[in-house]
Amino acid sequence: MQQVADDAYRCAVQRNQAQIKEKKDKGYDTRDKRIVLENEDLAAALKDYGVNFHKPPYFVGAVPVDEVEDASTEDGAGDAAAKKRKARR
Repeated sequence: MQQVADDAYRCAVQRNQAQIKEKKDKGYDTRDKRIVLENEDLAAALKDYGVNFHKPPYFVGAVPVDEVEDASTEDGAGDAAAKKRKARR
């Protein structure tokens, strides 16, 4: 378990260093040195050990996005939000 945590930490450090370089190029302040472990870091570490770790493509009881958009346009509410989402696509 400790080896997986160490590998995930190394992945997080590498990701953080890449983000610092990007932020430096954009002119942001890069003094914040905190490391945050994310699911992607853990997934990369577990992949080395042959474990497939990822979020499911759906959630139980979730309403599809299309149905939510249709319901909001029928009510007349959320038209601006629906237009913004369609513009992004």
